[in-house]
Amino acid sequence: MPYSSTSHLVQLSAASPSIVGSMRHRCELQLAELLLRLDIDSLQVCEDGADSYEARRLLTMSQQVLFKLLLHV
Repeated sequence: MPYSSTSHLVQLSAASPSIVGSMRHRCELQLAELLLRLDIDSLQVCEDGADSYEARRLLTMSQQVLFKLLLHV
């Protein structure tokens, strides 16, 4: 039985705090790997922009990717 987009969203919204924490940790590790690949100038730009970066932007980006992935399920 195929999953609908709605059922995936409900499952994710009901995810336990430990699952969410695990996902957050994985994202942080992947970000750290990406940062290691940047040159000094790029890292300084990241540092300057990090102060103004809002968690809402990460939420929006995550939702957009999730929506695209669910369209293909």
